[in-house]
Amino acid sequence: MSKYKSVCILLGMPFLLTSCFPTQKLPKRYKSYAARNYVPTKDSIKYFVGVSGYAHGGGGSEKVKVEQGKNIFSLSGEGQKQLIESIADNEKTSEELLAKLSEDIIPGTREVKLRDMTRFNRKLSFSVDNLRMNPADRIMKVTISIAPSPGSEIKIVSCNKLTADNKAVVLSSGITAGAVNLLEEPKGNNDLVGSLSADVAFEYKGATSTKEVYVFNGLYNRDKTTVKPNDVVISQQRCVYPDLAKDEVLSCSYEAVVRHVIDGDNTISEADDEIEVVKGKATTSDISIITKGQLTPKLWMITDSRNNLELNGPTGQSVLLFATYEDALNFITWFKRSSSEILVNSKMGNGAYQAELSGGATLTDSFIKNCVVKGL
Repeated sequence: MSKYKSVCILLGMPFLLTSCFPTQKLPKRYKSYAARNYVPTKDSIKYFVGVSGYAHGGGGSEKVKVEQGKNIFSLSGEGQKQLIESIADNEKTSEELLAKLSEDIIPGTREVKLRDMTRFNRKLSFSVDNLRMNPADRIMKVTISIAPSPGSEIKIVSCNKLTADNKAVVLSSGITAGAVNLLEEPKGNNDLVGSLSADVAFEYKGATSTKEVYVFNGLYNRDKTTVKPNDVVISQQRCVYPDLAKDEVLSCSYEAVVRHVIDGDNTISEADDEIEVVKGKATTSDISIITKGQLTPKLWMITDSRNNLELNGPTGQSVLLFATYEDALNFITWFKRSSSEILVNSKMGNGAYQAELSGGATLTDSFIKNCVVKGL
């Protein structure tokens, strides 16, 4: 082959190749793809976006305030020196001196403060789902609105601590006309798929019930011996809680903006996409926040199954109720150990309270021996 012919063939090869093969196309995401046609309706956003939510956090609970006693380590260096010298003048041995130094100068107290159960918190969690099979469609914005159902006695007080498992989102919230609005927007071109949650404070404005509990301080001396019944310090605390006639729920709705691809969704590049922005509102299932009786406090009493222990005091006679099981257990242990004194004189709290059985019956040795702690 002549040199002239070889050069012609080499120069003509690119033209032969391009005439035999199609021009370059964008790489496809899938070899083929099919999806059902989109038919707009008044509730069409549900075709693209699904939102569901629930509340958790349990019922209200009691607040217990513990104040530690003041001892020698609570004093300054000079104060410690003076205390040691003062105690040393009255104690004969080093053991007695150390025992005195280990005692509290000012006794600690345990004050039970019951929470106002008409105010409570719930963590509301929501799941946002992209219901389209097309990977090119994405959710651009979601606003979730929650509000007490019509006729509800619940009021939304505040909303805070917004979190999302999708880190590529921006969250914000606000309360408008008694409803909480949670806004979720993406950082960049990210799809708003995932879960988000918010801590919401509520207040119940309806009918309430009241229970009174007793608080006993100073049942034992520092050497663990029992304090005499008449020297025990007794106080009463009030607990207010919702008297619900039915379960309380929140109405939930959402508004979403979706980037919907009409054509060009079979390529990785978005440059050839034909899109439309779909915006719409929809409602979703109600969210239960309180079931009937959920915020009724768990209280404890002393009973032998036939009679209950009661106290007759300044406000009248009532069943002896405790805010916690620990308080009731602490009392009944002291009560049984002090039985000999209580049977002789059943007055307590500087004579202000009289221990009795149901209906004002006199305490018996059999009741003290057989009584137990029982939840109300």
